[in-house]
Amino acid sequence: MLQKINTKENYVKIIIIILIGIFISCNSSEDFSDENLEEIITETSPYKIDNNTSTLSERITYINRTATITPLVTGVNARSLGKISSNVNGTQEQYYWEHVAEVAPLNLSGETLSATHITLSNNKAYVSYHKQGNIHLGAVEIIDLSNPNFPAIISQASFFNSDINAVTSGYTDNSSFLKVWLAMSDAAHGAQLYELEADTGLFTENFRRVNLSNIYENSGVSASANGIAITDNYLYVTSGKTHGGTIQLNKNNLSAIASETYSNAKYVAVNGASNNSKVVSLITGEDAQIRVDNVNENLNSTSYSIGSIWHQNVAETYRGKSTMEFSPINNNQLYIAKGKDGIALVDVTSGEITNESKGTMLVVGNTNGVSTDNDYIYAANGSDGISISPHPTNNGEDILPVFYWDMAEEGASANYIVADGEWVFIAKGGGGFKILRKRIKDEYKTITTYNNQGKPDGLEEDKEVCSTLLPNIYANVLPERQNAMTAHPEYFANPVKNLVIKEETDLYLTFIDEGAGYKNVLGYYTYQEGNKPTSSDQIDKIVIFPNASAERSGGELVRGNTMRLLGSFEPGTVVSFFLIANGWRNGSITDGYYSQHTDIDYNLSGRQQSIIFYDVTCNSTVIAFEDINVPNGDNDFNDAIFEITASNPNALETATFNQIGN
Repeated sequence: MLQKINTKENYVKIIIIILIGIFISCNSSEDFSDENLEEIITETSPYKIDNNTSTLSERITYINRTATITPLVTGVNARSLGKISSNVNGTQEQYYWEHVAEVAPLNLSGETLSATHITLSNNKAYVSYHKQGNIHLGAVEIIDLSNPNFPAIISQASFFNSDINAVTSGYTDNSSFLKVWLAMSDAAHGAQLYELEADTGLFTENFRRVNLSNIYENSGVSASANGIAITDNYLYVTSGKTHGGTIQLNKNNLSAIASETYSNAKYVAVNGASNNSKVVSLITGEDAQIRVDNVNENLNSTSYSIGSIWHQNVAETYRGKSTMEFSPINNNQLYIAKGKDGIALVDVTSGEITNESKGTMLVVGNTNGVSTDNDYIYAANGSDGISISPHPTNNGEDILPVFYWDMAEEGASANYIVADGEWVFIAKGGGGFKILRKRIKDEYKTITTYNNQGKPDGLEEDKEVCSTLLPNIYANVLPERQNAMTAHPEYFANPVKNLVIKEETDLYLTFIDEGAGYKNVLGYYTYQEGNKPTSSDQIDKIVIFPNASAERSGGELVRGNTMRLLGSFEPGTVVSFFLIANGWRNGSITDGYYSQHTDIDYNLSGRQQSIIFYDVTCNSTVIAFEDINVPNGDNDFNDAIFEITASNPNALETATFNQIGN
């Protein structure tokens, strides 16, 4: 009997212990404990790791083409874009951007997640995700950028009860492993900071966690951590809508140092890693503010009003994303994404707004994110795509976009952007994200990257070439070593030398054959009908084939290799072609001996160096070049032969070309 009584007593004790545990657990978000903050969690990992690069990278589509970014400067068009390097707000260099890849949205537990934040460091990108709404799901991925043409997702950590809203990375004094810090929203505990560990680019099971709601004094549960910044010694985290503020943590042991409590905290940024740098927190809403402090072991910020920050054409006007980043030109000036009002540049020592974007920068979108490099300001403008602006050089000068990329895709609203001088990552909500790479534009830009033999990386599917096309050309039209000018003077009497687009279309160029001794470069340029540039110095040349040489003839092209020209071509566009004689040298595009153009006025010889044909039997439009200045050489005009294809069959007036194939 005594044993039974003791057993009942034990049951009662166990029940009491369980109830106490439940009570403590349920109230953990209200009670702060230093021990809890600094403890390395030893319970079952709250995230799942996937380090299968091949599977993870299946979401990546490799583009490797020059992005069709539109110039916006008054008086600048496509043909003169390459020549504005020194006359726009002090911009000294001309660049272009390669569209390297697109990453499809992440699907977790049957739900599509949105990319929320991206940070770049040491040839790696760290991307965070969340599920908008009441469902809490999140993930963070590491992308390896060491092969710039083919980035790869190498590691993923998935959370099944938490959103991840911001990410950053760095090292602590007490570990050689990289730390990845996450600002999160947990379904049960609200705002959280997680510290994950990465070994050689891969996530491990080691982590630490801080319940941020426990730190704020006299505050309720903070729902969501939304910004994070690091210095040599500290972590700064913003959190909350109704409840929240800014928290300062010791970076090495994650102990709480200080906090400031306020509503509508949105983001945090620092202008340096050492003590006495500036740390700034952003408050959005009707009375938007920045809270400015010096980096040291305390928080005692000064607030400056910066007007209002809200978003147009959305259901919750004050819930939109707004980021900020210090200027690389003046580290006391801070670029802020201000929703419907675009971009503002603020002096953090005085709170003065020194520069702003014009109202015309946005149509229906909102500036959600802003980032910079030494040359440009990059803005993620929601449904208006992205804009690229030079840094203003004087107070009061408008922040004026000079380039614009309208992503023009369903679900492609640009909600975050980050740049580091080489890479530009654009998060587009539930549409995944895009990867661009900034390149210096010398004299020529290319449609796509290419290998060391000058073969483009971004070839389309090979086109099947009509079986009678080339035999007819060599037998009846342009026989080898036959002077075409004397054999067929009618080819040169035809006034049509270029393509003139009649209806909107895409254009493709297919390699047919070449009979040249040189390693030639082939490309194109455009201008508007009736507005021909007066000299070749005014045209923006785009290389299609860096080495237009066939296999076993100095190159790697084979018949049918096809490239799609950049963008779509509007009616009234003149599309012209150029060939650089012996322009491929030592693995690079050079000026060669000289350039031949379909526009005779630009040729050194002052003579026609190319012919356009239409083969009636094959329904094929063909362009053929003579690479040596006429009348020198053999003048057979078969040194480079390509087929031109339009996606819209009504776009080209083929009846005006030289007719062959009857």
